[in-house]
Amino acid sequence: MRLGIDTGGTFTDAALLRGDGSVFVSAKAPTTHRDLIVGVSTAVDRVLTAMEAAGSARSQISSVALSTTLATNAMVEHTGGGAALVVAGFDPGAVERIDGLASAAHVIAISGGHNAQGREIDELGTDALVAEIDSLAKTEAIAVASLFAVRNDAHERAVRSLLARDPKTAHIPVTCSHELSGRLDGPRRAATALANAVLTAPVRRLIDAFERSVREAGVDAPLVVVRSDGSVMSLGHAMERPVETILSGPAASLVGGIHLAGVQDAIIVDIGGTTTDVAVVSNGIPEIVDDGATVGGVGTMIRSPRIRTEGLGGDSEVGWDEHRGVLKVGPGRVIPLGAAQVRFPQLNDLLQAQASRRIVSETDGLFCVTPDGELLEATTAFSTRREYLAARRRASAGELQFVALTPTDAAWAAGLVDRDSFGSAFDQVASKSGLELFAATLGRFGVPRFESGQDAARSILAEVQHRTGSVIASAVGVPSTVWTETLRSQELYRVGVQLDRPIIGIGASAALHHPPLASLLGTDVHIPEWSEVANAIGAAVGSVRMQLTASITSPKRAGFVVHRPGVTTSFETLDEAVEEATDRLIAQLNARHRSSGLEVREEEVQISIERHDNSVHIDGADFFVECLLEGTLTHAVGN
Repeated sequence: MRLGIDTGGTFTDAALLRGDGSVFVSAKAPTTHRDLIVGVSTAVDRVLTAMEAAGSARSQISSVALSTTLATNAMVEHTGGGAALVVAGFDPGAVERIDGLASAAHVIAISGGHNAQGREIDELGTDALVAEIDSLAKTEAIAVASLFAVRNDAHERAVRSLLARDPKTAHIPVTCSHELSGRLDGPRRAATALANAVLTAPVRRLIDAFERSVREAGVDAPLVVVRSDGSVMSLGHAMERPVETILSGPAASLVGGIHLAGVQDAIIVDIGGTTTDVAVVSNGIPEIVDDGATVGGVGTMIRSPRIRTEGLGGDSEVGWDEHRGVLKVGPGRVIPLGAAQVRFPQLNDLLQAQASRRIVSETDGLFCVTPDGELLEATTAFSTRREYLAARRRASAGELQFVALTPTDAAWAAGLVDRDSFGSAFDQVASKSGLELFAATLGRFGVPRFESGQDAARSILAEVQHRTGSVIASAVGVPSTVWTETLRSQELYRVGVQLDRPIIGIGASAALHHPPLASLLGTDVHIPEWSEVANAIGAAVGSVRMQLTASITSPKRAGFVVHRPGVTTSFETLDEAVEEATDRLIAQLNARHRSSGLEVREEEVQISIERHDNSVHIDGADFFVECLLEGTLTHAVGN
């Protein structure tokens, strides 16, 4: 059996799968943002308890996989460990083009680098680097990027060796850009290496805690982490390359959706507490981002599915745009009124008191929970708008939480929720009171926003459906002008969209919000059984995938050069160079797999080599530019 665990914005999910891929048991626990492992431990304990109650032993678990939003959130929120970036051979203009420099504790530029043929263009500035050792010693991780390191990685390896020899920096993890990508584009490679260094400390802390939690629960099985492309990697690999987990959570959901749906062509729509993620799947394979994932404004070279993300979830804050006089949902996440009522029984009385005052305020129906756990009315807690905005910033940093009306409240009030299947306690009395207050609040022209709370609930749910439809339409390439016309009422005609494949809805509230998409987008909508834990299922079914790239150029009219992996070597013919590069890829992929600690039979490992020849057409003739070989090792983790 395989155990999958996913830490999402609202819930941490766990799912245990049989050898045939069917779900045996699952469990949910609230995600504990201050200490993620608390939620992980609770979910693991619940699923193991259910497993043993069903007559199975913990020893039957063959692997445990973790998917997480930690790296994604750290990049979006610009948090993470203190990291330094060392660049060799980059001119000032190239340094300025590196995304995410603001997250670096130090940026140190030294001489060095190579040209496009792999020849050294300047001596490595080791003296300048030694002069900065004291500054580097104060950081948690170091990233190194050298000009054209994918053609010759000697300077990056030399910097790492120098840092490893100095006792002040020997203990600090070092990321070399050539190990993360074999593609050209120095600034983007440097940004990827820096992101990896920034994420090293927080991801290592999570993985250490994850390992302790699972081992203390009595599970002795290989542990793996979901990568951004939906495959899995060993804990050691994840700690060395945490940047490869930046889209771990959404990728696991996508893999889980494909597994549950059992179809080859579909649109996977995953609604969580904070966001809605959409991906298009053809022939069982999701679209892939060719340029690499961009997260938090930082462009990386990390391979990932093409996932459209909208700040729209079950816990999105519902508000009102006074200027335009329209409803707005998200992108901020809050605690739903109904969930807060369980914890604070006085909440409904406070809502009723606000409704009786009928004083129009943008903070009506809004509350905050202080770090000490006290519930405060926003109308009285913040005497000025400046204090209110400061509190909002504190909430973004996780220092306090807001409580407000959400789509989950609207769904409960509309009677759409099956109480027995909901993942946590909820009291819809506060939801209904909040909706009545929201509906009756007067606009700037003295007119109530909605005729009733139920009318407000219907409008909120319709807004969620239209916004979700818009993301799907964008994902499949529907022009925005066409989509706008589909939402307009016309007397004599109707513009509609009909998709060529079904929508597979997953996520805790998919059954509440996704079925109406069928008429909106002219296709079938399926909500598979276990869709509420699809992310954990995706983690469990993921397979190992390791990739390395080799590059070959022809710097002279005769001769071909293998630049990586391994030492730079010249050959007379392209076929000889390709044969040598292929042998190197296979050898290094096998070596990396053996060192990963993952137990698997040799016959289950598969290695494929994909070749791409790049040439330019000039004056009627083709000129060779580069040959890239991408080696991929795959295998299933185990049943």
